[in-house]
Amino acid sequence: MKYLENILFGNRSKAGSKADVPEVKVDSSKIYTIPDFLNSEDCEKLIDYHKRNVTFKNSDQRQYYNDRVLAYPYIPSDHPVKAILRDCRTRTFEKLEELYGEKEIYCGYTHLVRWPDGMALNMHRDFSYQVYTAVLYLNDGYEGGELLFYRPKKPMKIAPEKGMLVIFPNPNHTLHGVAEIKGGDRYTMPMWFTYDESKGEGEISFPPIRDAEIRKSCID
Repeated sequence: MKYLENILFGNRSKAGSKADVPEVKVDSSKIYTIPDFLNSEDCEKLIDYHKRNVTFKNSDQRQYYNDRVLAYPYIPSDHPVKAILRDCRTRTFEKLEELYGEKEIYCGYTHLVRWPDGMALNMHRDFSYQVYTAVLYLNDGYEGGELLFYRPKKPMKIAPEKGMLVIFPNPNHTLHGVAEIKGGDRYTMPMWFTYDESKGEGEISFPPIRDAEIRKSCID
């Protein structure tokens, strides 16, 4: 596990703008990176599954999501890929307890996402009920794609590393974004966590509370 005390800074991306953004202090002592959280073989399995199944439209006609975002509930519960996702979520719950002392929290969303060459994400805040965010990098080998945290002069930047998990809390709705991806596609597995059980995906909580029926809407 790496503790983010010394982070390289840069501002080469198109992600985010300093205009109309309030000054927010980023507490790097509460942002953690965990290398080799997922092994390379399982990363490749998730990417391959995404490539073969993401043409399903996820019931969302917005182009931002279509052909990019594959949501957890649409993956059949008996598919081997679902077992990898469940294991990642369960171990992330355990990290939330280890690192932040959280003992009862729910996973609101889990996605497999492709970020195509040339894409970036402007600085933004997650929803107020999303109290923690985790991003699992499934590949590297491209330029850019860093996770950015807003600072008044230059963003704090975390470079992609295949299999690495990044976890951060959202006090005051932390401003963050993604630098422009160059020379390839960026694949990630983002997860958002909440104290509100009604906002949870339902299948897993920590500690486990209930199981929900998962829709089998996706092709194998």
